[in-house]
Amino acid sequence: MKSTAAMLRTAPGALTLETIEVDAPAETEVRVKTSAVGLCHSDLHIIRGHNRRPLPMVLGHEAVGEVVDVGSQVTHVRPGDRVIACLSEHCGWCEYCLSGRLFLCDRADLARPPGRPPRLSQSGDTVHAGFGIGAFSEYFLVHQSAVTAVPDPLPHEYAALLGCAVVTGMGAVFHTAQVRPGETMAVVGCGGIGLSAIQAGRIAGAGIIAAFDTDRAKFSKALKLGATHVFDPTRPEDLAEFRKLTGGVDHGFDAVGGPTVAASTFSLLRKGGTCTLIGMPAEDDNYTLPAMPLLMGRRVQGSLMGSNRFPIDIPRYARMALSGDLDLQSMLAKTVTLSELEATYQGMDSGSAGRTVLVFDEESR
Repeated sequence: MKSTAAMLRTAPGALTLETIEVDAPAETEVRVKTSAVGLCHSDLHIIRGHNRRPLPMVLGHEAVGEVVDVGSQVTHVRPGDRVIACLSEHCGWCEYCLSGRLFLCDRADLARPPGRPPRLSQSGDTVHAGFGIGAFSEYFLVHQSAVTAVPDPLPHEYAALLGCAVVTGMGAVFHTAQVRPGETMAVVGCGGIGLSAIQAGRIAGAGIIAAFDTDRAKFSKALKLGATHVFDPTRPEDLAEFRKLTGGVDHGFDAVGGPTVAASTFSLLRKGGTCTLIGMPAEDDNYTLPAMPLLMGRRVQGSLMGSNRFPIDIPRYARMALSGDLDLQSMLAKTVTLSELEATYQGMDSGSAGRTVLVFDEESR
């Protein structure tokens, strides 16, 4: 099946629109017609060469679409189902899966074995799928464990957010940090993941939810979605106000990634507090933290994809969105078309409050 896709051929590099071939599904695979895809900074790291991956590659992993056809062994979705993709594909039988940590799966035997044709190709040559999905394409092909069905009433530009930003940010609060009612928390970075963490803190009943960002234009959205206070970490007076208000928080969440933001988030903790690292660092990054605060009971932990169990979590979050408990509409910054994708990624540093979503429509096919 031919598909127009945004291809990355060099890194650092630019996305170019090209035609690729999406193979028919093998026994355990699902082929999906893409409806919408969120633009994630994890893809930007690859575009800029900060995290190295095999090329050429089709990026895009925060996706929603309609199942076109399935392999003979696929039972949990069928053609016509609307599904959300998540990069936490899982085998179901390794130690991590059997202990409920699907996000750490060894992923043995989920890729096509040597000797079989690639899932994506161009003129007979292999095209790699970013994070195993490759959704910046009219169609994508994945292992069945990478998708889960979701209710139809949720608009596709909102549903796409569930596959990465929401499952990562909310999962970090619910699963990794396990924030309890009345505890205090700070979220550094008010992009898609940070806003999801803020909403999760509100839903969990956190007493104080302090949102930090250097872009004050994001403050109003953070407050709307559940932050109780907003601060600019570059302003000494804001940091002094935060200290006077809290004396340090029980939970700090780095929703940006990188050594500087991690250290800044760690500094916001009270004694006994926990810093949870959510944002994706560059693969060569190393973190340095002061020793004495660690001896005073402060801790640091990572949260890969929100420690998710996404086949359970995503349908639950979808129901929260339909009931109004989770506000996905306010998280959407804007929508773009496939032809606008490269320019949008080049300008992503200027940022906007919320998530940008690539939307496919019938006119663009």
